[in-house]
Amino acid sequence: MSMKFTIKSAVLHQHGQPSSGAPRKQTSFLTLPIELRNAIYEYLIPNGKIPGYWFISEWGGPPDRRPLRLDEQPCCPAILRINRQIHDEVIGMFYGTAQFYAYVVGPSCYLFGVKFDTQNLDNAALSKLPPGFRFVRSLHIHIALSWPWNPGEHPNLDWPLPGLPLRPPGTALITECLSNGSHQLRQVTLHKVQIGDARMPALIDCTLEDRGRLYRAVLKHFLAPLRILRGVDLKYDGLCKFGRHGSTHRGIIRDSLRSREEVLRVFVGLERIRMSFLHGLAENVSQHT
Repeated sequence: MSMKFTIKSAVLHQHGQPSSGAPRKQTSFLTLPIELRNAIYEYLIPNGKIPGYWFISEWGGPPDRRPLRLDEQPCCPAILRINRQIHDEVIGMFYGTAQFYAYVVGPSCYLFGVKFDTQNLDNAALSKLPPGFRFVRSLHIHIALSWPWNPGEHPNLDWPLPGLPLRPPGTALITECLSNGSHQLRQVTLHKVQIGDARMPALIDCTLEDRGRLYRAVLKHFLAPLRILRGVDLKYDGLCKFGRHGSTHRGIIRDSLRSREEVLRVFVGLERIRMSFLHGLAENVSQHT
């Protein structure tokens, strides 16, 4: 639906079809009542679920072409570039209506279909989120916990853990943007906070030695930046429990060379650590300043 057609239809609907002999009165978009302009904007903005990424070339696979509107019609981001007044009127609706998803892995954050990185040396613009992110009201975050070393290579756990990610995590990009002025964020849902199966055997071995010390440090590294948020409703949705699937059990038990009972005992301990950390985080961010 084009802007011209939408405005013409709305004006005729409100004022009626002019008679053939009456002179036509020129009406610009900005002379319409703000209520009517807002009604038009609602047909041009995303109002569905906005995935963090659509297609990452190095991952392969087909591009994600899911519509961004519930009526499956195209939205019109170009409206933000018409002029300053229209930009200021519509930007809150444009980012505040839909549910945005962010995918955090290591120092990267995938948002708006773009990969942002805490230290992008090739493109400084991709080392921080765009200012428009401050208008997002509903955010779902998927965090893939990771660290760049194998605990088996460093069996002496009495000294500081050497391999925790030195680069700020992707969650730091979110909080850095929101800390630069006011923001509209009201609800954050931790959709997933999990460790990939490939790292589970190493984490199991390490947990049996350090009683979850490494796991707590990784959780803190990725989630601590979110503590700066205040007045936000933090929820959990779809958090995967450790070893929920039988195939995951068998694969991890085989790769870790440990008994099923031992692996399940570690899973229970890791789940207890994770939920305790998340509950504390939720209590912290829900407080009002």
